[in-house]
Amino acid sequence: MELTQALDEGVRSDVELDFNPSTLFNTDLKVGELVMPQHLTKESDPGYIDLLVTDGMTLYPLIVSNKNLISDFIRPGEYIDILTVSSPNSNLSGAREKPIRFRGVTASLFLQNVKVLNLGKTDDKDKVRAVAGKNEDGFTTIIIEIPPTEVARLALAQRTMHLEVYRSREYTEPVYADVSNVMDNYFGIQEMRGSSSRDGRRGDL
Repeated sequence: MELTQALDEGVRSDVELDFNPSTLFNTDLKVGELVMPQHLTKESDPGYIDLLVTDGMTLYPLIVSNKNLISDFIRPGEYIDILTVSSPNSNLSGAREKPIRFRGVTASLFLQNVKVLNLGKTDDKDKVRAVAGKNEDGFTTIIIEIPPTEVARLALAQRTMHLEVYRSREYTEPVYADVSNVMDNYFGIQEMRGSSSRDGRRGDL
């Protein structure tokens, strides 16, 4: 840049720019505009985490089962689908044992195309992390971003259901199953009638 042009732009001394891969732009620049230090936000600067989150989304620390997680298969920046296994008779959140009552147990997709910002890490270098992360006893904390309208549903699901995550994909048909889909001899509802007594009333079973 010529000295006269630099002076016209208000540049009075050498400008050093930090183009570290972790450095983020805090404003949109048009082609041909000058990049100045005030346009860049480093990891140590206030507001850095806000720039990582998509506009209109909010961060959420999700605790999920790590039984189905494959090492390095899901990484920060990728998208996941959240599957829930629920029962009207049992609270399956954090449950290690299989439910005794099978009636009403279902598995279905809860949320799709959810962006992951961090997964089970507590290193100081990771700027997006849970204050009290959980990465033990078969569970992992995943930092995700979701629409604010889903916060209440997800908070309730996390406290009542068993949650698993998988890398996002397209499905040719709805993802849903109940116990009858995997146990041929299971009947969720079975009607039983008693025999009629002499006075015309049904007998007890």
